[in-house]
Amino acid sequence: PGIGKTTLCRRMMYEYSWHENLLKRYDLVVRISVRKLKHFTNLGDLLFDEYFLIVANGRQVSSYLGDLILGKENAKVLIILDGLDEAQGWSPGKRTLLRKLMDLPNLVTTSRSYDPDISSVDLELEALGLSTASVEAYLENREIVSDNTATYIQQFIESNPFVMEMVQVPIHLDILCYSWAELERQTADREECAPPGEEHDSKTITALYQAVEIG
Repeated sequence: PGIGKTTLCRRMMYEYSWHENLLKRYDLVVRISVRKLKHFTNLGDLLFDEYFLIVANGRQVSSYLGDLILGKENAKVLIILDGLDEAQGWSPGKRTLLRKLMDLPNLVTTSRSYDPDISSVDLELEALGLSTASVEAYLENREIVSDNTATYIQQFIESNPFVMEMVQVPIHLDILCYSWAELERQTADREECAPPGEEHDSKTITALYQAVEIG
């Protein structure tokens, strides 16, 4: 969780909407949350709820697109099913629409690690999270983290292998930055209460968890 599956889906939609070469591949690219599929048996109704709720003639548009996607006209449509693992444990009745979408020729799915019931996959990739360079680039963004704070956060990450691994997940890095002020406050309180002359490293994983909970 938090590795960036949905962000990747949205990035794909963005790339297909403007990139000169990709733009020619498909007439339509649609991301569908598998979590929402559980509540719908009609694709048009799902598309209306997800995209066309406040659009004029939204019902007609969503119904047309639903028929286009599931029709036999071989339309140039790419479907992105986000979160296939959400379908674990569904009854056969809840899987009706999902099975129809899984049978489409142009399909991308994202999932947490589990063994999905897929007969064939052309290409399987594993998202490993942020690289060290990406973490550093994130911390260098002054709209997110101030200069001094970024330096201290970087030192904290480098001093603890567990934290270094943890921040490879984008949402964890964001949480660390968001909670840093609280962690600093707790550090100051612990150092103030420590006996004179005693070294006290209060920036621990436990302290970080406590800062996150308070933040």
